[in-house]
This record gives sequence, structure tokens and C-alpha cells, in this order.
Amino acid sequence: YLDNNANKAVFNGKQGLFLQFNDYIFGPSGGRASLMARARYKSMFEGTRTDMQVATFRTMREDRNLRSIFERVDVPVQLIAGELDIFTPDMASEVAKANANARVTVLDGVGRLAPIENPPQFSQALDRFWT
Repeated sequence: YLDNNANKAVFNGKQGLFLQFNDYIFGPSGGRASLMARARYKSMFEGTRTDMQVATFRTMREDRNLRSIFERVDVPVQLIAGELDIFTPDMASEVAKANANARVTVLDGVGRLAPIENPPQFSQALDRFWT
């Protein structure tokens, strides 16, 4: 899958990958992301050099378990996840179990790019954490 995505980035261009990742980023059928949020994500995606996309896919193949480092973090940790992100909410909860200082906030109606999709909700979550 990752090698296929790297090949797509090089030989098919970024548009195909952008469309493929849309559901993963914003939730099923694009979730409730605004047109502005989608435009910002598309600009970021298209602005990423192709060689960096290929390097990212190759790096993702490597099994790097950083849980032992996270377990030793001795300061409060806030994990923010989007409700519509098909990976992050469950993963964040699982990771948080490894550290008593960690807490998870799931933001309603957003996918993977919560700071772009709903900046006020994301900022409120950070404000609550910092206070």
C-alpha cells in the first residue's frame, strides 16, 4: 500500500493521492469540513515536494514503537483527536493509557486536521489544557 502510494505520487501526480486521502483526513465523505479547510489542506498537500511524499511513505513502512519514550514523559500531555478521523481517536486513547499524565480530547465534527477544520474548537481544547 505504501509503496503503491509512493509510485502514485511520482507517476500519477498529487491529485489522485489528494482525492484518495480526502476521506482519511476529513472523515467519511469529507465529513463536515468547510470548503476553506479543504482548500487549505489541498494547498499544503500540493505544496509538499514529491520526494518528501515518497520519503514519508517509505518511513511509514518502518516499525517504530515510541511507546517506551512516551511512558517516561513526566509532564502533562494533551492528545487532541478529531471525531471523524478513522484512526486518531482510538489510537490516542490507547496511547494515553501508557502515561498517567496524558489526557485525550476528541473534537466533534472534525477529522485529522482539527486546527484547520475548526480552529476555535481546537484553541478551546488547548486553553482548557493549559489552565
